[in-house]
Amino acid sequence: MLQREHKREQLDEILRFADTHGCRMLRLLQHFGDEEDRTRPCGRCDACAPRETVVRKWRPPAGREPERLLRILDALRQRDRQASGQLHREVSSTLPDRRDFERLLGGLARAGLVKLHADTFEKDGRTISFQRATLTHEGRTAGPAEMATVPLEGETAAASARGGKPLSLPKPPRQRRPARGPSSDDGGSDGPAASPELVERLRAWRLEEARRRRVPAFRIFGDRTLFALAQARPASEGGLLEVPGLGPKLVERYGRVLLGILRRPPGR
Repeated sequence: MLQREHKREQLDEILRFADTHGCRMLRLLQHFGDEEDRTRPCGRCDACAPRETVVRKWRPPAGREPERLLRILDALRQRDRQASGQLHREVSSTLPDRRDFERLLGGLARAGLVKLHADTFEKDGRTISFQRATLTHEGRTAGPAEMATVPLEGETAAASARGGKPLSLPKPPRQRRPARGPSSDDGGSDGPAASPELVERLRAWRLEEARRRRVPAFRIFGDRTLFALAQARPASEGGLLEVPGLGPKLVERYGRVLLGILRRPPGR
């Protein structure tokens, strides 16, 4: 039964990868636990550089699509960082079809108006993955004029009649790479650097727990959360809840063990 669930999770992960609107290379690096470039979009895949694709075709919004794109942005302006499922429920009165919603949301991400992040939650002992949408600075101020340049996949009837000429897309906003300093292993946050010994101790525990549950290590929690834990060294469950990536379910499940690891003196 566990093996069947694990196989199903692997298939779901492949489908999520195919449907993702974010950097594909970054998604692969996160899946395999790469630590060097885990926060840097590649700038070369179809999601990062849609203007350079030769197989996928893009078109400008047509009909009521500009209005619906603005409706999605307005919902995020009222409440940012929504899960994509909740966001769809917010706009379902004007955009009932989930596929159409995902297509428009992907266009906003390609236009640099929205960022989509992979996230998880616990349910009945299982880790469920989903996407969370966050407005960019450009998305907070975008209006009807910007909706005309949002790249959507597929062809309108007019585009098909003129030979399916791809949309000439504007360059996406340039993303600034985080500076890599002496404490870059802590995920880029301010404060003292994480103890390498503590990082390895947490990593060893995470690997052991992942093997016990027969899931990839990142499904316990990601490297960013691991480094944040080692850097902050919270002393209570309330402190654990302040660490990015640790929600109530994870703290309930692993809080006591994590606090024990964090309190253990160096060298033991």
